Amino acid sequence: MDIGLPDISGIDCVRKLKVLCPNVEFIMCTIYDEDENVFQSLEAVANSYILKKSKPELLRTAIREVHEGGSPMSSYIARNIVTKIQHKCQVRTDYGITPLEVDVLTMLSKGLAYQEVADGLFISVKTLKKHIYNICSKLHVDNKVEALNKFFGKYREHRQ
Repeated sequence: MDIGLPDISGIDCVRKLKVLCPNVEFIMCTIYDEDENVFQSLEAVANSYILKKSKPELLRTAIREVHEGGSPMSSYIARNIVTKIQHKCQVRTDYGITPLEVDVLTMLSKGLAYQEVADGLFISVKTLKKHIYNICSKLHVDNKVEALNKFFGKYREHRQ
């Protein structure tokens, strides 16, 4: 499945098809290598993520591995996923912020509205507000702007 389809996103297509055909295994084969596309594809239950620029042998191997129960990825994509997971594990120790709370902070830092953040995390706005309250409590701040400044400012200092 490609992500860039004419009338529907390949990610949305996989979500819909998986409900109709739960036994079908999906391999995303696309030019898009952004983390957001990768994670949305995997959340939509794609079994594999291969970049079109990969060698043809990789696609043949991926089809075989998915059929055998594996989840192969382009090495570039796999490295990005590993880095992101390691980043979340490392950040988790700062202030006791959980990986989900890091996602909340990251999405808010991009200027997304509460509804957009909630939709992106598959939670309600009410639940999102509870997460923001918990984040503010952990960071000992009064609002989300202070939370963003304190968390990302501290994280940058911590990483240097």
